[in-house]
Order: sequence, then C-alpha cells, then structure tokens
Amino acid sequence: PPIHLAITEPQPDAHVWRNPDAPASLQRLTFRAAVSPAAEQVVWLVDGEPAAVAPSDRPFQWVMQPGQHRFQVRVPAHGAVSRQVRVVVE
Repeated sequence: PPIHLAITEPQPDAHVWRNPDAPASLQRLTFRAAVSPAAEQVVWLVDGEPAAVAPSDRPFQWVMQPGQHRFQVRVPAHGAVSRQVRVVVE
C-alpha cells in the first residue's frame, strides 16, 4: 500500500524568531509528522541532508539556524518522501 507522509508541525512557510538571550543550543523548533500506515522509523531531512532518524510517532527537535530552510520526512524502507516545508528563522 502507498505511504502517506506529511509534516504537520510547523505550518509551511512558518516564520520563527530565535531568542537572542538564550544559548543557541537550547533554541529548538519541534517538527511532527503524520505517517500512514505507521512506519517504524523516519529520516528527517534539513535542506536535503539527513538530520535525524527517529520513530515515526516522535517529534524531531531541530536546533534553529538563521536563514531559510527546507524540511522533509522520508520513510527509508519505502523510499517515500513528504512535500517540503519551508521555515524561515530570524
């Protein structure tokens, strides 16, 4: 059966701001995916590069970097890839 993948959080074209008073390593953005049927694990891609491997039902915590970034989630066992979600970090 085909796999349906979508990044459900944050919304596409989200614009987020970093806190200039907080350490960079603590400034994280949470990503969540909907995977149907459920997959054991997914790979999170940031700007086309693998950034994390996680269970499909767990959120991905990304340490924010300034600039415009593209995110996708992939199910490696099936080769399915979600649409890109663009996020701008200021």
